[in-house]
Amino acid sequence: MGVPSGLTGENIVSSPMLLRTPLKPDMTLDALAEVYNNQNSRKNKSADSKNRVSKKIHILQEILGKDKTVRSVTTEDLQHAVKLLRAQQT
Repeated sequence: MGVPSGLTGENIVSSPMLLRTPLKPDMTLDALAEVYNNQNSRKNKSADSKNRVSKKIHILQEILGKDKTVRSVTTEDLQHAVKLLRAQQT
């Protein structure tokens, strides 16, 4: 069989892939919540629904640090947040 003729070392990673926007935005969680709540897909959501999203994200932002960006959030950060939130329930 071998390697298909179109696959060479030069074109395996196409230029659109190299220019792709990172999946994790470089913004705070609060800023992300604002962008999310202003999406066209959420235009019919009530102000109360949008406020609930903002409040939940704001709590997470307070735990992780006000300057923490989405891109810099680690698994350990989220595990720490869950541990703190669970401790508040008891």
